[in-house]
Amino acid sequence: MEFASVDPKLRTIFYTLDQEQSGTPRLQRRTTDCVLCHDGASTGGVPGLMVRSVYPDQPHMGNLLAPNHVSALGTSAETYVSQINLSLGSNIKDVRDNFESSRYLSPHSDIVALLVLTHQASLHNLITRAGYEARIAIYEKEISANAKDIRADQVPESLRNAIDALVRAMFFSDEQRLTGPFPGGSQGQSLKS
Repeated sequence: MEFASVDPKLRTIFYTLDQEQSGTPRLQRRTTDCVLCHDGASTGGVPGLMVRSVYPDQPHMGNLLAPNHVSALGTSAETYVSQINLSLGSNIKDVRDNFESSRYLSPHSDIVALLVLTHQASLHNLITRAGYEARIAIYEKEISANAKDIRADQVPESLRNAIDALVRAMFFSDEQRLTGPFPGGSQGQSLKS
Protein backbone atom coordinates (compact mmCIF):
# COMPACT_ATOMS: atom_id res chain seq x y z
CA MET A 1 0.00 0.00 0.00
CA GLU A 2 1.16 3.53 -0.70
CA PHE A 3 0.91 6.42 1.75
CA ALA A 4 1.86 10.07 1.64
CA SER A 5 2.37 12.53 4.47
CA VAL A 6 3.11 16.24 4.47
CA ASP A 7 6.25 17.73 6.00
CA PRO A 8 6.29 21.53 6.54
CA LYS A 9 9.58 21.88 4.62
CA LEU A 10 9.90 18.81 2.41
CA ARG A 11 6.16 18.73 1.58
CA THR A 12 4.95 15.37 0.28
CA ILE A 13 6.83 12.37 1.65
CA PHE A 14 6.04 8.89 0.38
CA TYR A 15 5.85 5.55 2.20
CA THR A 16 4.83 2.01 1.42
CA LEU A 17 3.47 -0.70 3.68
CA ASP A 18 3.99 -4.32 2.71
CA GLN A 19 0.65 -6.12 2.53
CA GLU A 20 2.17 -9.47 3.39
CA GLN A 21 1.48 -10.52 6.96
CA SER A 22 4.44 -9.91 9.23
CA GLY A 23 5.14 -9.63 12.95
CA THR A 24 5.21 -5.85 13.07
CA PRO A 25 3.95 -3.80 10.12
CA ARG A 26 6.47 -1.13 9.14
CA LEU A 27 6.13 1.90 6.93
CA GLN A 28 9.07 2.16 4.54
CA ARG A 29 10.09 5.66 3.46
CA ARG A 30 10.50 5.93 -0.32
CA THR A 31 12.84 8.63 -1.54
CA THR A 32 13.28 7.86 -5.23
CA ASP A 33 10.93 5.19 -6.59
CA CYS A 34 7.65 7.02 -5.82
CA VAL A 35 8.78 10.26 -7.42
CA LEU A 36 9.17 8.48 -10.75
CA CYS A 37 5.40 9.04 -11.05
CA HIS A 38 4.74 11.58 -8.29
CA ASP A 39 7.11 14.29 -9.53
CA GLY A 40 6.39 15.45 -13.05
CA ALA A 41 3.92 17.23 -15.26
CA SER A 42 0.92 15.68 -13.50
CA THR A 43 2.01 17.13 -10.14
CA GLY A 44 3.27 20.51 -11.35
CA GLY A 45 6.93 19.48 -11.29
CA VAL A 46 7.08 18.89 -7.55
CA PRO A 47 6.82 15.73 -5.45
CA GLY A 48 3.07 15.68 -5.09
CA LEU A 49 -0.26 13.96 -4.96
CA MET A 50 -2.15 12.39 -7.84
CA VAL A 51 -5.63 10.94 -7.95
CA ARG A 52 -5.96 7.96 -10.23
CA SER A 53 -8.91 5.99 -11.43
CA VAL A 54 -7.97 2.51 -10.28
CA TYR A 55 -9.18 -0.74 -11.75
CA PRO A 56 -8.38 -3.60 -9.34
CA ASP A 57 -6.03 -6.34 -10.60
CA GLN A 58 -4.60 -4.07 -13.31
CA PRO A 59 -0.97 -2.98 -13.55
CA HIS A 60 -0.23 0.11 -11.45
CA MET A 61 0.99 2.13 -14.41
CA GLY A 62 -2.07 1.31 -16.51
CA ASN A 63 -4.47 3.38 -14.46
CA LEU A 64 -5.86 6.70 -15.65
CA LEU A 65 -5.18 10.01 -13.99
CA ALA A 66 -8.29 11.73 -12.68
CA PRO A 67 -8.60 15.36 -13.85
CA ASN A 68 -7.39 18.04 -11.44
CA HIS A 69 -10.48 20.08 -12.09
CA VAL A 70 -13.42 20.33 -14.45
CA SER A 71 -11.74 22.89 -16.72
CA ALA A 72 -8.95 20.35 -17.42
CA LEU A 73 -11.56 18.17 -19.09
CA GLY A 74 -12.07 20.65 -21.91
CA THR A 75 -15.81 20.22 -21.52
CA SER A 76 -18.60 21.13 -19.17
CA ALA A 77 -19.11 19.26 -15.91
CA GLU A 78 -22.43 17.92 -17.15
CA THR A 79 -20.85 16.58 -20.36
CA TYR A 80 -18.02 14.97 -18.38
CA VAL A 81 -20.46 13.01 -16.23
CA SER A 82 -22.53 11.92 -19.22
CA GLN A 83 -19.43 10.59 -21.01
CA ILE A 84 -18.26 8.25 -18.24
CA ASN A 85 -18.10 4.71 -19.58
CA LEU A 86 -19.99 2.72 -16.94
CA SER A 87 -19.26 -0.57 -18.74
CA LEU A 88 -15.61 -0.33 -17.60
CA GLY A 89 -16.61 -0.04 -13.94
CA SER A 90 -16.24 3.73 -13.80
CA ASN A 91 -18.51 5.53 -11.35
CA ILE A 92 -20.44 2.49 -10.23
CA LYS A 93 -23.54 4.15 -8.82
CA ASP A 94 -24.27 1.42 -6.25
CA VAL A 95 -21.34 -0.59 -4.88
CA ARG A 96 -23.33 -3.08 -2.78
CA ASP A 97 -22.87 -5.81 -5.40
CA ASN A 98 -19.08 -5.36 -5.32
CA PHE A 99 -18.34 -5.52 -1.57
CA GLU A 100 -19.97 -5.36 1.85
CA SER A 101 -20.74 -1.66 2.20
CA SER A 102 -22.83 -1.36 5.38
CA ARG A 103 -19.91 0.24 7.32
CA TYR A 104 -19.82 3.18 4.91
CA LEU A 105 -21.97 6.31 4.95
CA SER A 106 -23.38 5.50 1.55
CA PRO A 107 -23.31 2.56 -0.88
CA HIS A 108 -22.91 4.97 -3.81
CA SER A 109 -20.01 6.23 -5.84
CA ASP A 110 -19.68 9.99 -5.75
CA ILE A 111 -18.35 12.10 -8.62
CA VAL A 112 -18.72 15.26 -6.56
CA ALA A 113 -16.40 13.82 -3.90
CA LEU A 114 -13.90 12.82 -6.62
CA LEU A 115 -13.84 16.36 -8.00
CA VAL A 116 -13.31 17.81 -4.50
CA LEU A 117 -10.51 15.31 -3.81
CA THR A 118 -8.73 16.06 -7.08
CA HIS A 119 -9.03 19.80 -6.43
CA GLN A 120 -7.53 19.33 -2.95
CA ALA A 121 -4.64 17.27 -4.37
CA SER A 122 -4.01 19.94 -6.99
CA LEU A 123 -4.03 22.69 -4.33
CA HIS A 124 -1.61 20.69 -2.20
CA ASN A 125 0.78 20.50 -5.17
CA LEU A 126 0.41 24.23 -5.87
CA ILE A 127 1.23 25.02 -2.21
CA THR A 128 4.31 22.82 -2.54
CA ARG A 129 5.33 24.62 -5.76
CA ALA A 130 4.94 28.07 -4.14
CA GLY A 131 6.97 26.93 -1.11
CA TYR A 132 9.74 25.57 -3.33
CA GLU A 133 9.87 28.76 -5.39
CA ALA A 134 10.02 30.91 -2.22
CA ARG A 135 12.89 28.85 -0.78
CA ILE A 136 14.75 28.98 -4.11
CA ALA A 137 14.34 32.77 -4.23
CA ILE A 138 15.66 33.08 -0.66
CA TYR A 139 18.57 30.72 -1.38
CA GLU A 140 19.51 32.62 -4.52
CA LYS A 141 19.18 35.88 -2.56
CA GLU A 142 16.52 37.22 -4.90
CA ILE A 143 14.43 38.04 -1.82
CA SER A 144 15.32 38.29 1.86
CA ALA A 145 14.11 35.62 4.26
CA ASN A 146 13.41 38.40 6.79
CA ALA A 147 11.65 40.83 4.46
CA LYS A 148 8.52 42.22 6.07
CA ASP A 149 7.43 44.52 3.28
CA ILE A 150 8.25 43.36 -0.19
CA ARG A 151 6.89 44.96 -3.34
CA ALA A 152 5.42 42.77 -6.07
CA ASP A 153 8.06 43.97 -8.52
CA GLN A 154 10.74 42.58 -6.18
CA VAL A 155 9.33 39.06 -6.27
CA PRO A 156 10.96 36.77 -8.86
CA GLU A 157 8.67 35.90 -11.77
CA SER A 158 8.73 32.16 -11.00
CA LEU A 159 7.48 32.83 -7.46
CA ARG A 160 4.85 35.33 -8.68
CA ASN A 161 3.59 32.72 -11.17
CA ALA A 162 3.44 30.03 -8.48
CA ILE A 163 1.52 32.32 -6.11
CA ASP A 164 -0.83 33.43 -8.89
CA ALA A 165 -1.61 29.81 -9.86
CA LEU A 166 -2.28 28.94 -6.21
CA VAL A 167 -4.61 31.89 -5.60
CA ARG A 168 -6.47 31.27 -8.89
CA ALA A 169 -7.02 27.63 -7.91
CA MET A 170 -8.15 28.57 -4.39
CA PHE A 171 -10.82 30.82 -5.87
CA PHE A 172 -11.75 28.42 -8.72
CA SER A 173 -10.89 31.23 -11.16
CA ASP A 174 -10.27 29.01 -14.18
CA GLU A 175 -13.09 26.55 -13.62
CA GLN A 176 -16.01 25.96 -15.92
CA ARG A 177 -19.18 27.65 -14.75
CA LEU A 178 -21.63 25.07 -13.45
CA THR A 179 -25.02 25.92 -14.88
CA GLY A 180 -26.97 23.68 -12.54
CA PRO A 181 -26.58 20.85 -10.06
CA PHE A 182 -23.67 18.56 -10.87
CA PRO A 183 -25.03 15.00 -10.95
CA GLY A 184 -23.31 12.20 -9.12
CA GLY A 185 -23.58 13.03 -5.43
CA SER A 186 -24.37 9.98 -3.30
CA GLN A 187 -26.67 11.84 -0.93
CA GLY A 188 -28.13 14.25 -3.46
CA GLN A 189 -25.27 16.71 -2.93
CA SER A 190 -24.22 18.77 -5.87
CA LEU A 191 -21.71 21.41 -6.75
CA LYS A 192 -23.45 24.67 -7.48
CA SER A 193 -22.33 27.70 -9.40
